[in-house]
Amino acid sequence: MQEHKIRYLQSFLQRRDDENDLSRNVTLDGCFIVEFIWKFNEGPFDKKDPIFGSDHILNALMLDLLLLENQLPFFILSELTGTAIPDRKLFVELILNTYKSFLPGPEYDPRDEYTLEEMMSIKNLVGLIQDNWQPSRERVKAYLENRRKDEKRFTRCASELREAGIKFKCVKGCNLLDVKFENGTMEIPQIKISDNTERVLRNLIAYEQMSSSPNSILFNRLYVIHG
Repeated sequence: MQEHKIRYLQSFLQRRDDENDLSRNVTLDGCFIVEFIWKFNEGPFDKKDPIFGSDHILNALMLDLLLLENQLPFFILSELTGTAIPDRKLFVELILNTYKSFLPGPEYDPRDEYTLEEMMSIKNLVGLIQDNWQPSRERVKAYLENRRKDEKRFTRCASELREAGIKFKCVKGCNLLDVKFENGTMEIPQIKISDNTERVLRNLIAYEQMSSSPNSILFNRLYVIHG
């Protein structure tokens, strides 16, 4: 009987279109991401590796993993991680370290250790990156508490603010979105422009607008800077 079961299993698998097998592709992509993140942090880079031996390919891959259309549910990555990296919190730290210098602007400081509950709320890779790239949770909370829900606000760009007499000062900050206004002067961290800047920011803004949060913090901050 066991022989017949195996034979029927093989026959069943042959009926399936492997190229369109979602579970197979998801597993393949997920394992690739987990191993890539691990190798990136393991160092030093192997110059003979097709990915790590080429700055161009490595850069393109890191950008590709941030595209919205390439996102995998984070719980899948978490489950796959458990088979290779028992400490799943460590995997979150490795992801943040991988992209620490990739985003435009000053390097962000990865937030303190995630709780298990917070890890369960992570939706995907780009969501994790965006969560760490925003202003501190304390500042966001204070902003939301002080803002009236029924109050209509309009975000003004830098050109309009300058015409109104607002002064601008470039500062060295740990977060591009850490914009401060005091005594008629707006302090904005310096942004480093690279070939990836526009595509990275577009994806982060698109994710923000697709999420359930009504607060377009990233869009508003970048609109001010862009103007």
